[in-house]
Amino acid sequence: MAVGTKPLQNPKLGENMKGIFFSMILIFIVMFLILFIFIHKSLTYQYSSQKAVENRINSMSEFYEGIILDSKKSFDIVGKRALSAAINYVVSNGYPLESANTTIVELMENGTINGVQQGLMESSRLDDWRTTIEYLGEIQGFKTKISITDIIVQPESSFYLSVSYMISVNISDAAMKAGIN
Repeated sequence: MAVGTKPLQNPKLGENMKGIFFSMILIFIVMFLILFIFIHKSLTYQYSSQKAVENRINSMSEFYEGIILDSKKSFDIVGKRALSAAINYVVSNGYPLESANTTIVELMENGTINGVQQGLMESSRLDDWRTTIEYLGEIQGFKTKISITDIIVQPESSFYLSVSYMISVNISDAAMKAGIN
């Protein structure tokens, strides 16, 4: 080689380097896009799952609140029907009730006075309400268990009665392993 001259380069070698460099860039871009798609799918699935659980728990909570509100209305209706049935019994038979407060509780729970079914209480017992609510929960996919205890009827005044009670509600969703007590 002479001084001041450049060695000859193979022109194909430069083109090959450009092709290899372009292929590597293309591979990195494709890998990045594939990785981006997988991460996006994973995050979307997790977000969708979380939203589904949140929606189901909100449905359970709303159902619970509805049961509590409905129990107040049901006790009002069933209590008034029980009072009407007790009055009807006294008017029809001419005998006073032995214990008015416990008889009204018996009417509300069983629809009976001293074990005798009263027509006004047909399909109007607390157990009928409880069964209906549990069925409505089943329709929504909830296992619902309602327990009503400590029913106390007391006179407030000559014209008003007060009914107090304890209600226990257990709502669960076996598929999502969630519940409200």
